[in-house]
Amino acid sequence: MKSPITYGLTLLLILAPSLSLKGADTSTLIQNLEAGKQQTVVTFGTSLTAVGAWVDQLAVSLEQAYPGQAKVINGAQGGANSDWGIKNIEEKVLKHQPDTVLIEFSVNDAVGQRKTTVEHAKANLNSMIDQLLAQNEQCEIILQVMNPAVGHTSTRRPQLAEFNQMYRDVAKERDLQLIDHYPNWQRVLDETPLTFLAYVPDTIHPMRDGALNVITPHLFAEIGLTKPTRPEKSVDTPCWKYLLHVMRTDKKSPDTNKADFDAYWLTGFTKSDLDGNGSLNAAEIASPALLAKLDTDKNGTVEQAEWTGSFPDLFSAFDRNGDQVISQLEKTRLVLPLSDSPDSLAPYTDASQLPKDAREMWGSYDPRAEDLDVKVHGEWEADGVVSRLITFKVGTFKGVDSRISAYYCFPKNGQKNPAFVWSHGGGQRADRNRGHYFGTQGFATVDINWLGRPLENDTQDLTDWGKIDPTQGPGFYKKALRKHFKSDFQPDKHSVDPIMSPRNSNWFMLALAGRRALTFLEQQPEVDAERLGFTGFSMGGTITSMTSIDPRLKAVAPFVGGTAYLWENYAGMQTGGVIRNIKDIELYQNTIDPAAYWPHVEIPVLFITSSNDFHSAQERIYRSMDMLPHDEWRVTGNVHANHGPGPEQWVVLNHWFHQYLGGKEQNIPATPPSTFSIEGNTASFAVTPEQPERLQVVEIYYSYDPNSVARFWRRAEQVEKANNTWTAQIPVHAQLPLYTYALCRYQLDAEQPLERGSTKTFVLCSDDHTHIPSDIDLAQYQSLPKTGLVDDFANGMQNWSSRNGSSYKTYKFQDPELDTSGAKLAVTLNLKADQPILFGIGTDSKFLGGGRDQGNFHHGRRLDGDGETTVLLSPSDFKSKDEKTIEWSKISTFTITLTDANTRQGLDLSAPEHASLLKRIELVAGE
Repeated sequence: MKSPITYGLTLLLILAPSLSLKGADTSTLIQNLEAGKQQTVVTFGTSLTAVGAWVDQLAVSLEQAYPGQAKVINGAQGGANSDWGIKNIEEKVLKHQPDTVLIEFSVNDAVGQRKTTVEHAKANLNSMIDQLLAQNEQCEIILQVMNPAVGHTSTRRPQLAEFNQMYRDVAKERDLQLIDHYPNWQRVLDETPLTFLAYVPDTIHPMRDGALNVITPHLFAEIGLTKPTRPEKSVDTPCWKYLLHVMRTDKKSPDTNKADFDAYWLTGFTKSDLDGNGSLNAAEIASPALLAKLDTDKNGTVEQAEWTGSFPDLFSAFDRNGDQVISQLEKTRLVLPLSDSPDSLAPYTDASQLPKDAREMWGSYDPRAEDLDVKVHGEWEADGVVSRLITFKVGTFKGVDSRISAYYCFPKNGQKNPAFVWSHGGGQRADRNRGHYFGTQGFATVDINWLGRPLENDTQDLTDWGKIDPTQGPGFYKKALRKHFKSDFQPDKHSVDPIMSPRNSNWFMLALAGRRALTFLEQQPEVDAERLGFTGFSMGGTITSMTSIDPRLKAVAPFVGGTAYLWENYAGMQTGGVIRNIKDIELYQNTIDPAAYWPHVEIPVLFITSSNDFHSAQERIYRSMDMLPHDEWRVTGNVHANHGPGPEQWVVLNHWFHQYLGGKEQNIPATPPSTFSIEGNTASFAVTPEQPERLQVVEIYYSYDPNSVARFWRRAEQVEKANNTWTAQIPVHAQLPLYTYALCRYQLDAEQPLERGSTKTFVLCSDDHTHIPSDIDLAQYQSLPKTGLVDDFANGMQNWSSRNGSSYKTYKFQDPELDTSGAKLAVTLNLKADQPILFGIGTDSKFLGGGRDQGNFHHGRRLDGDGETTVLLSPSDFKSKDEKTIEWSKISTFTITLTDANTRQGLDLSAPEHASLLKRIELVAGE
């Protein structure tokens, strides 16, 4: 079993992104060092500084970044408070004539038995500040608030919060920088309490690894130390040396034995047991999260065995030879040696090494260079398809192997089959059923489980990224080293490069894993290595775009992800851009954004989407396809939907890969040719689809809303057909944009079975056409003709979409021609006497931007009756978890569900037998 110290290091790195909080401006210290000036730094405070490993980590890193320029002097004293600070500031600080001083005394000023008041401590702090400025008015003074305490070290400090707040107040009053470590430590204590104990085992003093992973990264971020450094090069463990020294009962021996070690932790328990009853209650533990974790028998208290049981493995972290004694030499060897394993990528160490574009970034990487070391963890066979659960090596990074799990599925036909990689979306996982289905269709697939979520019931999550982490955090991957997905280029402990680099973005590592999956496929005996493709959903769609320039590919098909220009807002709006804090936007544009890839993709591209997709805004799809150096692309999408292509879209994937990987002619029509022109206040949109004999319907849609995710698509009602051309005349309004495209539905020769369901039709979308006036002004929405009518269902459910056939969603409330000033919502239904209805409405306001998200609302009731019935709803009839009042104009999606109260079955409102249930939805004036 790993010791808690080693285990704690792994756990805490889960919290890394939230721990490295962004600082304010660069500190004077760093500015002066950048200017080549010599600097003296003095740290002044309690034992949290005196035996704090962070001090030496700071000194080591400053020396690495600015050799010979910075001197760091530790002027702190264990047990000291601000009274000691006043008495010793001359000897410990002023005589060194510091340029920068870091001060912290609040943790010991708060010790109750000292009877120090907050006012007295504040006067002491101000006096120290005055003395420093009197000596040198340019002296940079940085105040620090340190970590929380638990157990007896907490109960001894009943007013610690007030003393800490005083430091924050003084910093604000005197315009000094404050580095507040407390929230980061509190997050560790609340979210991973045993990690807190591993880093702060005596309940008050952070050890080396705690400093290295919590204090030091935050300190560096706050002072603006952005140069690549390796604070882990400081192997000093002053706090452990102090504790191991204190533990000894034989003061003549430099060693610490196991009995003394265990007795020390028992003493901590005894001191915390204020009432002496042999157990610790919530007040004595002083941390609900820690109490819950240590209370293994769930009786509400922590007994001695539960407390001391958290510590035994700490001993083995030092006692390497197992002789039950921690020798003087072993006290210096807590730090594990760095691995000597060669990495798959040579780190960039200088900005001159950074790639200029995506092709240069990937040109130096050979995905075939390393052995995959494939392992099979399970195998199944059904319906002539073999499915295997495998792992393979992605590479070695920071001295540790990264391995990824996947399902490999192939037809058992004795042939070399066309094959493709599937990359799942964020929050998803690899799926054996998906691979099995494609196996029945004649494809071999490898479905990579990059997020690392568990796959089979009897198999643990086999993906292990080692010391890097391109996942989305511990909510999905329990071994995550960061709390969130990392898009920025800044270096951290889990990035490839120690300098700002596009390879530090998680997108890079996921695309690298995709290339290794192609290497796996081309090595399989069941695969034709000359017929490889790539596809993926959402985040997997973006990974598809970033892999699409791999020369081994013959066709790609991104789903709802992979669009370019992600840094741009929507036309006329201050929302829509999704790229934040990249620092070097030009480097992002040239290396990571799909815009860096699509101009170089020479193979056929199928984009599968939804009209209101949040991850692949519709205009961005077409702008991406316009970047291709060829015309062999298609877009297939469903309307009034977000992030959920339907059967008519999924089926096109089969045809695409059959044609371009399998070599089987599928007779796929070209992207429907279209034209667009404006004359006066009217736009003319015309589309002439190929193969008109196969057409079932042509639908022309338009909108005036630049918000691609929340817009309502109006279907043109007056469409003329002549010579296989469909033409619509669309009103144009001054200063408002216009968006339009056609959806063309084709008949299949036969019904096509899918993984879920089947379809007799498929959809291709025309190119889109947009009109963006130079003087765009969305305030002109108010000049449009208005109506309170949401829908009269004269055309059935054409303005709605449904994933399950019972809940129907519309974006109609974002139609700029809807009058949302109505006081009430009137819903008219045609009820049947023998069919009581459970009537439900749900709304959300996602993706509106501009602070318009009002959250989710719902309303539900039972309806009984015979004949036409109108339900009149006021805003107060809609409930939300935070008790807000619904605003009609802030509804992005409106969902209605009708359920048969007798059978509890949802009613498909598009089915003929239920088509007359809904008669009208309208916003009306109040009584």
